[in-house]
Amino acid sequence: MNLSRKLLVGATLASLLLGGCTSKVTEKEQYSGFLSNYNNLQEVETPSGGTTMRWVSPSWNPNAYDTVVFNKLELYPAPKPDERVNQQTLTDIQNYMTNKAKATLGQKYRVVTNTSSAPAGSRPLIMRAAITGV
Repeated sequence: MNLSRKLLVGATLASLLLGGCTSKVTEKEQYSGFLSNYNNLQEVETPSGGTTMRWVSPSWNPNAYDTVVFNKLELYPAPKPDERVNQQTLTDIQNYMTNKAKATLGQKYRVVTNTSSAPAGSRPLIMRAAITGV
């Protein structure tokens, strides 16, 4: 990857991350459709001091799992390349964020890309995650 592409990817990622931290909480009319039901979302403060919407099942127990089945982070709805951002940049962003998510998950769980890769007897959590509204 040449230097100008690295700078473009870095600037794009920084913009996405900073924009996500400073933006206000999404209004219902702006929901992406990634989730089938948005009724139980609650506004919470993030560790960085921003606000976001999330839902956590009351019965969630992170210790009930030892493996996470996670292939890649989705961009939803799928963005289309244009004169400002080409397909390679979108792919680079998706790959970078997928690798960061896998590294973070890997600190506590075994991470595999599909259920057939989970060891026999493991307790897998199947995870589907996305950056929405790219």
